[in-house]
Amino acid sequence: MLYVTEYLTPPVGDRGAKRFDHAFLGHGSRRANFTDEEMMAMILGWQDRQDVLRERFSQNITAERKKQAWEDVTSEVNSVSRVLRGREEVKK
Repeated sequence: MLYVTEYLTPPVGDRGAKRFDHAFLGHGSRRANFTDEEMMAMILGWQDRQDVLRERFSQNITAERKKQAWEDVTSEVNSVSRVLRGREEVKK
């Protein structure tokens, strides 16, 4: 399987070059489902940071602190993933 992070070039003069880009570079196609390992990393990462993620905004719980907590969860998911996931994708 090919991923967005890999650099691909279609053969010169290939009429299907546009279709090639869309099929293999992820443009217009849906993302891979989360694997069991990714789900477990997401759950454990969320549990470790639930005191920040579940709490309402306050002087101690700022938007930046919540954003950093989600970045940390995303890093944990990406450490076991073959597909690079973004913060918003993990947050959903």
